Formats: sequence, structure tokens, C-alpha cells
Amino acid sequence: MELSIKNVLLSHSFILLCALTIGYSLWLMLSQDQIIAQTITTTAVVYEKQNIIQQTPITLQIEGTRTTLRTLIYQPPQITFYREEHPENQFDIKPTDVLLPETVALISYSPRNIIIGNQK
Repeated sequence: MELSIKNVLLSHSFILLCALTIGYSLWLMLSQDQIIAQTITTTAVVYEKQNIIQQTPITLQIEGTRTTLRTLIYQPPQITFYREEHPENQFDIKPTDVLLPETVALISYSPRNIIIGNQK
């Protein structure tokens, strides 16, 4: 059997390899813009002057493209409160307090309020 370029290009294994490569490339291209929902955990931080007085874990359910949500796993959104703006010991977390990119939607979050223990 003579091994030529024509025989190699028309062989079943080469055609299968090409089909798998093209199929994977198409899947990868199309799946990056797919809208998905994901749950991540971040921390709500309460400052008094320049000191952190409380950190509360917050679970967020968000929706956006796969690539955008992948970046939020490594750089979670910030939720920051200042004691000067919230002197009461319990206050609600509003959806606008969660700083997310414009392309990401906040579906739900928990807990909905922060309770600050006795200070001083």
C-alpha cells in the first residue's frame, strides 16, 4: 500500500479528526454567548470610619453570558456599607447595593438585611 497525501486526506480517521475539530470549535463559539444563571457567594462589608466592623456572606443568583459570569467567579461583586450612612443596627440590602456589570442581571439574593451586633 502506497502512502500518499491523497490517501491520508481521504482516510476515515483524518475526516473524523477534522469533523471533531470543526464541531468543537462551533460549540465553543456558540456556548460563550449563552445566557445562564449562576449562584455565587460574596461578602457584604460594613465600615466604620476606615475599619471593617462586620463582614456578612451574601449568596447571589445572577444571570448573564457564560464569559461574563466566569470573570465574576474570580472577581466577585462588591457590597459595601458605611456606618455613617446606616446608623441603625439593622438595615436592608437593596438590589442597587450589589455592584454588577451592566450585562449581568441580579435574580435574587440572600440574606436581605444586615444585623450589626452591639458596638462599643
